[in-house]
Amino acid sequence: MTCCAFSNGHFRYSRFSSFGFQQSLSLIIRNFLNLWQMMLWALAVCFVIGCGGSRYSRNYHGRPVVEEGAVRARSLLNFEQQRMFDKLFLESQYQKHKGNTDACRELLAAALDINPNASEALYELGKIETSFSKHSDSVTVTNGDKMLLRAYQLEPSNPFFCRTLAQRWIRIGKYERAANLYESLVKNHPNSEDLSMLLGVYENIPDFPSALNTLERYESMEGADENTVLERFRILLKMGRTADAFGAVERLSEEHPEELRYRVLLGDLYMQNGYKEKALAIYGDVQTSDPENALVRLAMLQYYIEEGDTLRFEREMKAAMADPKIENSHKISLLRAYSQVLLRGNTAISPLQMLEYYRIALAIPQETSELGELCAAFVESSKLPSDSVHVALEAILRDQPEHLQARLRMLSLLVSQNNTEDIAKLCRDGRTYHPEEVVFSYYLAIALLQEEKDDDALKILEESKELLAPADSCEEYVLDMGALIYQFLGDLYYERHDKALCFEAYEHSLQYNPENIVVLNNYAYYLAQEGQQLDRALSMSKTTIDAEPGNTTYLDTYAWVLYCKKQYTQARIFIEQVFREMSDEELESPSSATLYDHAGDIYYKCGDRKRARGLWQKAARLADDKELQKTIKEKLKN
Repeated sequence: MTCCAFSNGHFRYSRFSSFGFQQSLSLIIRNFLNLWQMMLWALAVCFVIGCGGSRYSRNYHGRPVVEEGAVRARSLLNFEQQRMFDKLFLESQYQKHKGNTDACRELLAAALDINPNASEALYELGKIETSFSKHSDSVTVTNGDKMLLRAYQLEPSNPFFCRTLAQRWIRIGKYERAANLYESLVKNHPNSEDLSMLLGVYENIPDFPSALNTLERYESMEGADENTVLERFRILLKMGRTADAFGAVERLSEEHPEELRYRVLLGDLYMQNGYKEKALAIYGDVQTSDPENALVRLAMLQYYIEEGDTLRFEREMKAAMADPKIENSHKISLLRAYSQVLLRGNTAISPLQMLEYYRIALAIPQETSELGELCAAFVESSKLPSDSVHVALEAILRDQPEHLQARLRMLSLLVSQNNTEDIAKLCRDGRTYHPEEVVFSYYLAIALLQEEKDDDALKILEESKELLAPADSCEEYVLDMGALIYQFLGDLYYERHDKALCFEAYEHSLQYNPENIVVLNNYAYYLAQEGQQLDRALSMSKTTIDAEPGNTTYLDTYAWVLYCKKQYTQARIFIEQVFREMSDEELESPSSATLYDHAGDIYYKCGDRKRARGLWQKAARLADDKELQKTIKEKLKN
């Protein structure tokens, strides 16, 4: 039986696009398709309408129902007016199918200026006005409702007009009016889908006798089944006919004695409605025939909860989750139900207990990712620690290693934990199953760098750059990743003394992110070291200290570029700022040797040779790099 569901439609909003629709409506009207294009469009639309593709047809000849004094304007249009109306309407449908809703809306309004009683234009514009969120102010919506009603009044035998108006009335709570329209529909065009909707409408009124009558009509068309019996049970129960409600389910069970699940279903309904003794009797009867009946085992869990027997509940719940004989669909339904109850705060089960039940169930290999995804959603909703989701993601990837979203989520979790070894393994598998996803190559390279496997990292980074789209045609997260991939490539190339490749990589990085201040700083420093593009180097370095004024590394670079440009006094101002910003501990670190070396060079050029010599001596004492030590010793000799 089709489930009744009332939901609002959604339309995508787009600006005018091709065929001159970035211009005003007047320009649109003046620049229509030429005659042969118009003929082709007319043939195409006639074909679509004739096949029902436009959701309505003109081939209905029921007697018009219009307000007193209304006139069917179509017959009053002259040839030119009719021709202009047809052009506007056909073009509106073309724009509609292209997704240009604004353009469609304006064209329909222009068409209705010519023929205010054109039902097809009223219908199309009414749908837009009532459903397009951009225009959902009260006046617009009211006008849209009037248009849908008007279209139906002009052609009451058109099922598309009738159904759309009925669905609109359902959305705004006019259930009795909607019921009248659906009754008209099923009378003229009998079908189970409309009967199902009508059943839901009557339940919302509420009009249970009419709902029951509608259900009977549905069963006469589609036949009775478990779903219709349950629907009959719910309706009869709401009508206060309890005996008849249970009698309907009992008849289903008696008609299918081989189906023990119907007996269990009857027991469940008795249990849910407070008839525990009857429920237990039925469960016992089923277990006599089938001692290991899974449905009874699961049903008894609720009984233990209601009786407050938490120890037995926990024991039986764990046993049920670990039993491979119980269908996975039953476990999923049970876990979903208890999770929802727990999240509403209506059970004594704790989130950690529920997570344990999920863990036990997930220990059994799964054919789909449904149970793992349910567990992940529960962890998120129950505010458990973020790493609790690991059990769900691990199970999904065990059984469906190609599951991209689970792998990405696991990667995010491992990165937050800085779990280098597991990141590397996850990303190697990710490159196997999703070779097109650059994110796995990127994080594998990062993990290898952290493990000091620079050669392996360089190889992966060089491979990953081939996966990047051009900087001017990729999404934001790819831009960030592209900038970092080329940043690390540049750093590795420089360590290998390949300055040309280093500078080329930095240029690519800045194409992906012109504000990557790490690259701007490194590039500026290396250019200064080479005595190249010093003005550009100074500009890049200035960008970094503007972004982070207290960053001593960036201040040191800026001072050094000024030194290389022979602006010694300015360089001394910034190198002194570096010393003021650093702590005593930082100043005594071996990593500060280069800073003291730079400062000595700057003071030497400023004429303070004594101060310069003292700084070089401090640099020599701190330096742990043999090349730097050798350079400083040469300076001290002089």
